[in-house]
Amino acid sequence: MQIRELLNNLKTDEPLLEIELQDIEAPERVLTVKESEIKVEKYLTKEEREAVDAERRKKEEMEKLLQGDNVNQRGLKAMLGGTELILKKDTNELESELVREEWMNKPEADMNDEERQKYEEFLEKEREFKEKRRKAWE
Repeated sequence: MQIRELLNNLKTDEPLLEIELQDIEAPERVLTVKESEIKVEKYLTKEEREAVDAERRKKEEMEKLLQGDNVNQRGLKAMLGGTELILKKDTNELESELVREEWMNKPEADMNDEERQKYEEFLEKEREFKEKRRKAWE
C-alpha cells in the first residue's frame, strides 16, 4: 500500500510486482481448511441425509418423466408401426469370431480322446459359422 502511494507521489507508471502471501505470512489462512484437504467421507446428519435422498428422488422422477416422452423413441415407434426394434441373434453370432486354441495346432495323432472330441466339435462349429457367414452375404 505504501509503495503505491509513493509511486503515485512520484508520478511514475512503473508496474508494481504483486506477490501473493504464503500461508505462513498470513496467519488467518493457517486455520482455514479447504475441501480438497479433507480426505475422510463427510458425516451427514439425519436431516442432511433426508435432503440428499429427496434430491435424488426428485432427479429420478425427472429422468423417468424425460424417458417417458422421448422424441427419438416416439419417432422410431412411429416408423416401425408400433413394433419394437429386435436384433436377430444370428447377426450377433456372425459378428463374433471363432477362436482356435493353441493345442488344436498339434497333429491329431498326438491328441488324446478328449482333445480329439473337442477338436471335432470346433471343426463342426467352424463349418457352421462359415456357412452362416456365406448365407448372410448372399
